[in-house]
Amino acid sequence: MVAGQVMEAGGRLWRLTLREGLRFHDGTPVLARDCAASVRRWGKRDVFGQLLTEAADEITSPDDRTVVFQMKRPFPLLYRPRMMRHRAAASAASAADGSWSCRTALGGLNPCRSISQVEL
Repeated sequence: MVAGQVMEAGGRLWRLTLREGLRFHDGTPVLARDCAASVRRWGKRDVFGQLLTEAADEITSPDDRTVVFQMKRPFPLLYRPRMMRHRAAASAASAADGSWSCRTALGGLNPCRSISQVEL
């Protein structure tokens, strides 16, 4: 999902740029605010995510393709290609409710699918 990243301020500021043309499976564009909301939601449930969000002053999305992590201290593990290998992004609206369960409605990059979506 990430086209590139820039680390500044000795590892306390990270800017991740999303690839162009990312879409959820319902066709809506994946925006940086969706990714920021998903990281915040993930950070409440995953041990590494908890470390990341506790080390962050803020996680913002200044535009549609940029996610910015302002860290309290340098956090060199922030961008590792395998860090979020199994993580799912959800739209900002669905991530805001804090739920973590599979949904039967389309609306995210969630790996869960309802049986009605499976072609037999």
